[in-house]
Amino acid sequence: MIIIGYALLDDEAARRLEPSALFVDGENRTVNRGSDPAEVPPGSELLRGDRTATG
Repeated sequence: MIIIGYALLDDEAARRLEPSALFVDGENRTVNRGSDPAEVPPGSELLRGDRTATG
């Protein structure tokens, strides 16, 4: 599930804003939290969101 939040901010506030990304397991327990939305949990066998598979 992906949940996205939107906000209206002035330019200065928007430049200071850092995104947050949270991964949970099947029991909704946090397994990874960070500010890089492309980051994936270690050992998850997922590709970063800013990478593409080749081959």
